[in-house]
Amino acid sequence: MVLKNQSRMPIKDKHILSDAELLERYRQDAGGHWLGTLFERYRHLVFGLCMKYLKDIEDAKDATNAIFEKLISTMLIQEVKTFEHWIYTVSRNHCLMKLRTDQRQRVHISKMKIEGNDEEELSSVELREMNLNQLESAINGLSKAQKECVLKFYIEEKSYKEVSEETGFSLLEVKSHLQNGKRNLKIILSKTA
Repeated sequence: MVLKNQSRMPIKDKHILSDAELLERYRQDAGGHWLGTLFERYRHLVFGLCMKYLKDIEDAKDATNAIFEKLISTMLIQEVKTFEHWIYTVSRNHCLMKLRTDQRQRVHISKMKIEGNDEEELSSVELREMNLNQLESAINGLSKAQKECVLKFYIEEKSYKEVSEETGFSLLEVKSHLQNGKRNLKIILSKTA
């Protein structure tokens, strides 16, 4: 049995509009309520992704808010075909940039200790961070295909199938790029050691 009020649900109800429709309406009148609906739809996904990368509740909350603040201005000028994919990419990049910035600050402090003839030895965390910088540099030395597969498989923890679907490589190509990428990383890292 359908109630009378339910059968006449307004078509313009923002909760039943698609992501694309909400974005189009936001571009037309810059009404924050359209983006607010998108925020509510994707807040838990963005927060979860931020937690995966940042491993801290407060940092993840701050990152989620920063990402959606960026959304306010970006959506007026940028054409987005699939919002869910776009917000995932923006969120991941935001977290990676935050991690890189934090890491650079820590390494800078470590270098200051070394250059300042501070008697303290580097902690295992600082040594690990220096190794992470070397690893990041080594990954950047891989071919584009190897780098893409290595990042998706090891950093984003995607399956072979997911890497294949996202990159367009066959499963055999993905496995080959990963195997060659690992070998090349070892070679590059052994030269810097």
